[in-house]
Amino acid sequence: MRLDRGSLLIAFAAVAYGVQAALDLSWEPLHTWQHDESFRRWSGLALTLVIAAQVVFALYRRTQDAARARQIRRAHRLVGVLSLIPLYLHATSPGYGLLLVLGALIPAQVLVGALSPAEGPRTRWRLLHGLLATLLLAGTGIHVWMVFAWS
Repeated sequence: MRLDRGSLLIAFAAVAYGVQAALDLSWEPLHTWQHDESFRRWSGLALTLVIAAQVVFALYRRTQDAARARQIRRAHRLVGVLSLIPLYLHATSPGYGLLLVLGALIPAQVLVGALSPAEGPRTRWRLLHGLLATLLLAGTGIHVWMVFAWS
């Protein structure tokens, strides 16, 4: 499988998030902000909106002609890699339990999307990408419910 430069950059960004979390690298001002309730809610909202936009892109792509679908795919990939930014702002490390799963799902989803071939047989990649997206949506919904139910 041959990857284009953009896919390699996306894969690098996803792996870099995992490495910095595993090595527990943190930036003190961001760490302080992440413990502020207001910052956590706003960064969580930003991350949730990015995830929702990705779902809209994926669904919208299915209803368009081939040329428009390619444009939407480029936007979907760009927003996918940029989703690592609000993830990092919201949580520099995945945490425990459901948070660990969610913190691992987003980079995994980005990595699978980056490694998915643009041409040829993509069924397994799309199936895995869709499964991860479904788990991510369900987990995000549960996380948002837990945040507001216990506040």
